[in-house]
Amino acid sequence: MPASLWGLPRHPGYRRLNRYADGELTESERSRVAAHLERCERCRREVAFIHRAGEVARSLRTRPASDSILRQALARRQSGERVLLPWGDMGEAPARGRVAVPAIVAALLVLLIGSLVVSVRVLEADRPGLHVAPERPRAGARLSVEYRAPQLFADAPRLKLRARYRSASHASWQLLAGVLVRGDDGVYRARVSLPDSVVYAAFAVEDLSGERLDSRNRRLWEVLVHGGSGRPTLAALGAQAEDLLPRDWGAAYRTAIRMTELYPDAPQAWLHRLVAEQSLFDPDSLDAAYRARYRALERATLADPDAGDQLAWLAGLAITLGDPAGARRALDRAARDPAPASPIRIRSELLVEMLAERREPPALLPTIEGLWRRHGFLPPEAIRTAVITASRAGDPVALERWVERYLRLGYEEPIAPYLTPMLGRLDPSLLDRLEAHHRAILDPANEGRRPLRFTVPEYARHNRAALQRVLTPLAALAGASGRAERAATLAAEAAELSWDTRSLERLGDVLLEAGDTASATVAYARAAADPLGAGPPPSVRRAAGWEPSLALARVELESYVMEGAVVRYPDGEAEVEAGGRVVRLASLLGGRPLVMVFTSPYSAPAIRELYGLGTLEGRVDSARADLVVVLLGADDPAGVRMRARLAGAVVVTDPEGDLQSTFQSSATPNYFVLDAAGRIRFEHSSLEEVPRQLAVLRNARSFPTPLTD
Repeated sequence: MPASLWGLPRHPGYRRLNRYADGELTESERSRVAAHLERCERCRREVAFIHRAGEVARSLRTRPASDSILRQALARRQSGERVLLPWGDMGEAPARGRVAVPAIVAALLVLLIGSLVVSVRVLEADRPGLHVAPERPRAGARLSVEYRAPQLFADAPRLKLRARYRSASHASWQLLAGVLVRGDDGVYRARVSLPDSVVYAAFAVEDLSGERLDSRNRRLWEVLVHGGSGRPTLAALGAQAEDLLPRDWGAAYRTAIRMTELYPDAPQAWLHRLVAEQSLFDPDSLDAAYRARYRALERATLADPDAGDQLAWLAGLAITLGDPAGARRALDRAARDPAPASPIRIRSELLVEMLAERREPPALLPTIEGLWRRHGFLPPEAIRTAVITASRAGDPVALERWVERYLRLGYEEPIAPYLTPMLGRLDPSLLDRLEAHHRAILDPANEGRRPLRFTVPEYARHNRAALQRVLTPLAALAGASGRAERAATLAAEAAELSWDTRSLERLGDVLLEAGDTASATVAYARAAADPLGAGPPPSVRRAAGWEPSLALARVELESYVMEGAVVRYPDGEAEVEAGGRVVRLASLLGGRPLVMVFTSPYSAPAIRELYGLGTLEGRVDSARADLVVVLLGADDPAGVRMRARLAGAVVVTDPEGDLQSTFQSSATPNYFVLDAAGRIRFEHSSLEEVPRQLAVLRNARSFPTPLTD
C-alpha cells in the first residue's frame, strides 16, 4: 500500500485544519491530519488558534430566533437544504453601548481571519455528534451515550438510538438499543449495556417515528470492544471490517491493514487484507509476498494448541493463495478440536471443496450434503450455495430438500431469485411457502431487518424493490408450473411495486404468456419509460393502449424518482485541482445538470465500475449534462493508472478534502446528481439510477418552488 495515500505530502490547507478542529472530517481524513500534526509544529499552532477562536465565538450571547423563522429553517433542513438563519425578525436589539468584550474580540478575529467565525459553528449543539464512554469498552460493558443533535431534531424531547451488533461468531442483528432523553443543557443521554457476546456495535439516531435520521452520513458511530491490552480485540476489528465492507470498501480495507499491524500473527487479519489487495495490486507480486508470510503463519498456527478459529482462517488464506494441500492441513488440524465447528470453519471447508477440486455442480452436491450431515447445520451463505448448486445441476429433489432446510432454519436472505433454472420442476406448494416466507422477511414492519442507514419511508421503498425482485421469479415459476392465473396475479402485483427495469421486462413476458395483455402493457411501459429500458414486443407496441400507457408510466417514473430527491447546496468556495490549477467548485456548476462521481484506485467497487463510467459518460452527454470525476489518491502510482483509464472524462482531484466534505461523501464509488442551478438533487446514487434521475431533471416540474424568507 503506497504510504502517500495515508500520509500528507504537504501541509494541510486552512479549510482542512478548520474541519479537523470542528470534528467534521471522516475518520480516514482525521487520521491523516493527526499523523501530520504529530510532526508539524506550525500546523499544531494553527489548530490551537482555531480552537481558541471557536471558544471565543461560542461565548457570544445570542438572541433566540422567532418561532416562525425556526419553523421555516427546520422545514428547509428536513427537505435536505442546508441554510443559515436570516437576520430579520430576531427580537429586540441590544441596547447601544452594551457590546460585551467577547463580541469585540470576535469582531477583531473576523477582521484577522476572515470567515473563521462563520465556519466555526457558533452553537455547539448545532454540531451533531455521538460520544460513548468508556472509549475503550470491555466485553459486556455498560455504555454512557451522549448525543448533541442538529437542528433536524430541534423539536424532539426523545430520540431512538438504534444499533447493529456483531458477535465473535459472525452473527449480526439490529435493535433499538435505547432511548436518548434531552437534558436541560440540550444534550441527549442514554445508558446502554453491551451483551457479553458483542464485539462490535454501530449506532444511528432517529426520531420516534423513524422519519428523520442521523446516520453520520452513512458512516455511523462505531464501538469496538477492547481487551486488557487497551487495544481493539481481533474479533472486534474483524467484525468492523465485515460491517464496513458493503458500505465503505476503502474503510474496510483500512481496517484490514490495522488488523495486520495490531495482530501480525493472526491468519484472520492477513486473509482480510489479501482478499482486498488482490482487487487492487499486481497478483504476482502479492503472491510472492504473501506466500512467505503464509509459511510463517502456518508453522505458528499449527503449533498453537489454542489456535481455534485461526485454523479456519489459515485454511482460507491457503486456498486464496492456491494451496489446497495447505488448506486441508489446517482443516485436518481443526477437526481434532472437540468443540462444535464454527460457521467460519464450515465456510472454509466448503470453500476448499468448491475451489480446490473445481467440481461441477452435480459432483459438488454430495460434498455439501456431507457437510450438512457432519455438522447438523450450515450457515446462511452455505445454504444459498447449496440452492444455487442444486438449481444449476438441474436436480429438483436436491433443490427441494435444500429449500425445505432453508425454510426450517428461518434464514432471512431471499433465495427465490436463484430458482429460475428450475422453471416448471418444483412442487407448487413449496413455491407458496417460499412466497409467504419472503413476504414475511420483507415486511416493512420487520424493524430488526431495517438497515441503520434507512428511515422508515426509505426502508419501505427499499423493501418494495426487494419484493419485486422476489415475486418476479416466483411468478415465472408459477407460470412454468401451469398456474397461469397465479402467475398473472403475482406479476401484476410485482409490476406496481417498484422500478427495477429488468424485472419489469420479465414481468411483461410472464403476463403476456398468461394471457393478461393489459397488465403486460403496463409492465412493458414502465420498463420502456426508463432510459435503460428496452422496447416491448412489436405486438404490444402496435396495440391501441401502448402510447397512453407509456405516457402514464413516464409521469409515474418521475414521481418515483423524485421520492428520493433532496435539495442541498454545495459550498461553491470548495477548491479542487483541475488541469494542474486550483479552481473553485462554483466554476464547474450551473447552466447544465452535472453528475459528480467520487472514485478511488484503492476501492475495488470503484475499479469494477470504471467500464460503466465510460457508458455513463455517453448517457450523460446525450442528456445534455456534464460529468465530473473526482479522483481520490490521484498522485499515487495506482491513481496515475486510473487517471489514464479515465481519458476523455473531466477529472479533478480533491487534495484538501473540500469536495468530500461539502458533498458528504466518504465511500467510493459515490454518485451525485446536481441540477442546472447547482443544487444537489440526488445523493449516494448509482450507475443504474443516474440516467433516470437526469431524465427527470429535464422536466421543469421536477423543481420544487424554493422557500422564501
